[in-house]
Amino acid sequence: MIPERWFLRELKLISPKVYPFWFSKYKKWFLVRDFPRRIPGITDYDPIVGKNFIVEQVLQDEKGRALYLNAKVLLALKMQRYERHRYSLNEYLRRIDEAEKQKAIKAEQFRREGTRDFIKDVNKLSTTKTFS
Repeated sequence: MIPERWFLRELKLISPKVYPFWFSKYKKWFLVRDFPRRIPGITDYDPIVGKNFIVEQVLQDEKGRALYLNAKVLLALKMQRYERHRYSLNEYLRRIDEAEKQKAIKAEQFRREGTRDFIKDVNKLSTTKTFS
């Protein structure tokens, strides 16, 4: 699997040396960083590209399922890097979901208030005499 170009560009702005790598064995995206030499137990080797790398982060949810590269994961990575890995990636994803729910609730309240105000104005105009 190949990551989308926009994701690579945005990830490079967050961490210039980190890039996503799809491990088909685990069926997950890993964020990896190149390393100049092989250190047993710390680095891995990609025989296709011929590079040694260090796994920075595994993109998986709390149940161990793969996370896919989308805008929500990118935002969570930004938040995590900004706060210097204070919480896990799943905690940031949960916070993003909660913020989206709150935005949806506020938007629904705003829509209902607008509808109620419109109905009040229509009723007011329909009951008042404009011409005698």
